[in-house]
Parts: sequence; C-alpha cells; structure tokens
Amino acid sequence: MSLIKLGNIFQEYWGETSESYFTDRNFKQNPLLKGSINGGVFIFRPKIAFGIFKDYYYSNHNQGELNSFEETPFAYFSQIYDWFEPSPLKFNAQVLYKMKGTEKGRIVEREEQKIWKFFRKIYYKKTENSLYPTSNYKKLVEDIMKNNYFIHFSGKYPLYYR
Repeated sequence: MSLIKLGNIFQEYWGETSESYFTDRNFKQNPLLKGSINGGVFIFRPKIAFGIFKDYYYSNHNQGELNSFEETPFAYFSQIYDWFEPSPLKFNAQVLYKMKGTEKGRIVEREEQKIWKFFRKIYYKKTENSLYPTSNYKKLVEDIMKNNYFIHFSGKYPLYYR
C-alpha cells in the first residue's frame, strides 16, 4: 500500500487531507510535506532532533483540540527538514488501514455489526477496544501477521495472536 493510498484512506476515515492534518493543528503548510505519516514510531538519531524538539516543546505552539502530542510535530519536522525516509510498509502494517482500506476490513465491520448492540456496548466499555474480535477479524490479523514484520494495533483495535 503506497503513501498516497494511505493518505486516501486517512482522508476517507478522518475527513482530513495530508495538508489539513497539519494546518488543522496549527502547523504552516509546507511544500516538502509528503503526507500525514505515523511519525512517532521510531527516532533513530535523537541528537539530530533534540534541538528542534526542545524548541518546539518550550514554544507556545498549541495543536488545539486535535492535539496528537509528539506524532504530528515529529511527522511535520521530519518532512520539512528532510529527515523522513519511509520504510517499506511491511515494517509498520497498521490494522486500522487494513480495516478501513480493504474489502476484508469492511467484511469484518459488517460481521461485527451483527452482534447484539447491548453486548457490544458492554464489551467496548469493559475492554476499551473499538471492535469485538470476530472470526473474520482474527483471520484478517493472521493474514496481516503472515505478510508483514511489525503490526501496529492503533485505533483501539484488539490485540490478537495465537
């Protein structure tokens, strides 16, 4: 899945474009921005980023209601300072994008909607997960695990492994 396709899924799911992801959080538009990346995963050379983050954290910048802590500033700075080099997506396969951007994910969501609403409400409250792990969900996660190196369960999707 390319960064462009991830950006399209991001826009469809959250209603934001790559540009508005930053501008809605009070960052200036910049032509070097490639997309709203998951920028908080790894920092391999903190000596390079230290000064910029120190200046950022002690500034009066406010991300507003859409605050995403370190993820947005790191995604922003890593792109405008040309630190960002995308890894192959197999190193950060996100269940969220497999759920929202594929037919298999839509099948999982339809299956989960067939579970009694009363049961789902109790399950969500007790586990804080965003979805009940149905058999199709488990199959989807197993497929993701077979085809990728690292799995990212963001979006409160339930952890599943055998």
